[in-house]
Amino acid sequence: MSKLLNPGFSFFGLWEIKWYGVIIACGMLAGIITALITAKKKNYRDNLVLDLALVILPCAIVGARLYYVAFYGVGSFAEVFEIWNGGMAIYGGVIGGLIGIIVYCLIRKFSILEVCDLVAPPLILGQAIGRWGNYMNQEAYGSLITNPDQWYFPFGVYIERTNFTDIAWQEVQNNLGLFGGATPDGAWFMATFFYESMCSFVIFVGLILLTRFVNIRGIVTGAYLVLYGIVRSILEGFRADPLMIGDTIRVSQVLSIIIIVIGLGIIGWQLYKYFDRKKKGILQPISTLLKKPKNAAVAAGIIQTVEAELEEAKIERAANEASKPNIKVDNPKKETKAKTEKVAQTTNTEQKLKTGKTSRKPPSEKEKNDD
Repeated sequence: MSKLLNPGFSFFGLWEIKWYGVIIACGMLAGIITALITAKKKNYRDNLVLDLALVILPCAIVGARLYYVAFYGVGSFAEVFEIWNGGMAIYGGVIGGLIGIIVYCLIRKFSILEVCDLVAPPLILGQAIGRWGNYMNQEAYGSLITNPDQWYFPFGVYIERTNFTDIAWQEVQNNLGLFGGATPDGAWFMATFFYESMCSFVIFVGLILLTRFVNIRGIVTGAYLVLYGIVRSILEGFRADPLMIGDTIRVSQVLSIIIIVIGLGIIGWQLYKYFDRKKKGILQPISTLLKKPKNAAVAAGIIQTVEAELEEAKIERAANEASKPNIKVDNPKKETKAKTEKVAQTTNTEQKLKTGKTSRKPPSEKEKNDD
């Protein structure tokens, strides 16, 4: 990978297809397939994933492009629509997709967090694949590599001079000694797109495991926000083409810290609600995405099951209440005295039982005859 591959190919000589668009489309397709498999295993409603895809994907594409245009800008209005040339921001896509999810869930009366839990693993998988589109367009790369021994892929990526950003150009000018004193036709930079892609694949595996073994609403969503936020906040510091506010603030780095905090908040709150319900003997919320029963008999069976679980929870709660000592005290000293008296009474009773001495009078002759 010393030089850039052809960024596109001719389709029967009619028009040119950009590899960037092909790779992004492959990421979307892989995400949809992953969501379909998850929905089938969890017995979610038919066509749920396809309905979501029709809503989320357009919103994500528009959001990704508008986010990029807002911070980078374009030469003309027509260039706003030229997404095949690159220029789509992941965070913009996430924000656009989230808006689509919220609107869809409000209309269908679905749990927003539950839908986000379904979407998070396919999303990070799509990001992992889509990052390779950045390689084809020679973008999303990092700082200049000044050690020639590290001029190889996957540690670095070769970027042609025509694709140098302002930061990359300045780094090259500051290190012309590496290139014999003249500006080179290209140079090796950190392959940050590759680093993020590999980290995203690892996050994907982790989210799939959470989806399989953790049945607490919102945990998968929170884990996505925290894990990807950490990866992006670190790698963004090395990028040679960051979205900036002024000369010092990297937009994606700030946003990454924000979503880490949001993710931790979601995880903490959902865990608190889960264990609080469990402590009080309250059933956990039933999924809003499950298939509807096909007939009345199935519906009746589900209702009976839920009622049985409710009754079992009530019995368990009553048993827990009954097992608690019914000793009311006003202060710690009285509590200690009450416990001491109770222990003393128990000890006296045990001693009387051992010696045969009890407070009950022996039965009279008449009582014995009556027995």
